[in-house]
Amino acid sequence: LARSNNLVGRVQEELNLAERPSVSASGNGPIVRISAEHRDPVVARDVVSSLSTLLILEVQTSKLLEIARLESLAQSRGIEVNREVFEAQLSALDSLTVIESASIPGSPVSPTPRRNAILGFILGLVIGIGLAFLLENLTKKLRSVGQIEEILNSTDTDPKALGVIFHWTKR
Repeated sequence: LARSNNLVGRVQEELNLAERPSVSASGNGPIVRISAEHRDPVVARDVVSSLSTLLILEVQTSKLLEIARLESLAQSRGIEVNREVFEAQLSALDSLTVIESASIPGSPVSPTPRRNAILGFILGLVIGIGLAFLLENLTKKLRSVGQIEEILNSTDTDPKALGVIFHWTKR
């Protein structure tokens, strides 16, 4: 519900934001953690504050409508509504509150240049080693007498190197 298009759109309108805020929510139980990312930390804090207020109002409204619907349904069927149960449900709605107000983080959450640099280095190293290994194993060059004899061993019953051509360099 906290990430619904309806609520996030209302927050966007309320705060006059040009772009839709990035919002995440975790927790399905009695406690829901809401967070937002924006290039301006003050806007991110305001998004979380507005969204949590709207979420509480939305939950209270939907629960009140549900209570009214059930009470009406019970009365239409001749079932007497227990006032204590009704008041307990209303009391539960009053208990919805913000436990911890949104705050401005001390440092940016994203991007993290140090982590990105370390990951880039490791990824570059892995790709480089993998590419070198791949190129070494895919080449068709024979680089030693042992390789020639190995090939001849697998194809001929009498393996012998026919000859070796040395590469001479001028000095």
